[in-house]
Amino acid sequence: MRATPQQVREAQEAGLELGLTIIVETVLLGVVVLLLWPLDRLALGISLAKGFGLFFLAICAVTVLLMLVHRIFRIDDDTHFNAYLLTNLAGSALLLVGWAAFAALAVRGAAAGAPVWKAAILWFLGLFTTSQMAFSLVSGFYSGSFYRTINLPLSAAVFLLFALWPAAARSLFGWLFAPG
Repeated sequence: MRATPQQVREAQEAGLELGLTIIVETVLLGVVVLLLWPLDRLALGISLAKGFGLFFLAICAVTVLLMLVHRIFRIDDDTHFNAYLLTNLAGSALLLVGWAAFAALAVRGAAAGAPVWKAAILWFLGLFTTSQMAFSLVSGFYSGSFYRTINLPLSAAVFLLFALWPAAARSLFGWLFAPG
């Protein structure tokens, strides 16, 4: 089946939008790292940068996996709209919950023993990387307004939950971040 010119144009626009999102998020990540440097928390910035790279790869892997599931079970947005929508929502939400766990645990470690003002800045940057940066990157792949409407408050709420209850983050995703 050949793609129509309209489908080609839409794919090109989506690719351009995703490319711009990746550039913007990379610049924002650089700004976050630069903000952490004078706070003497450059290690947190490097950890977030590495984590963001792995997060991008995880988004790509989940997206390909969902495409395969959709193809195998013949799920598309025309014939099985609810299944298509809900599987994409589950994949994008799982990615954001995983990033929120990582960010909350990383910030908790960096904020331990820091003065209150410094810890507040670190927690704000952790919330920013979750509710803005991770959400924007996931939205580059799952761009529907339905996903955005649910994923933005979800990402912020889950980060705050994991900030207040780190045992939940460790029990759900701690095995991903454990050394060795």
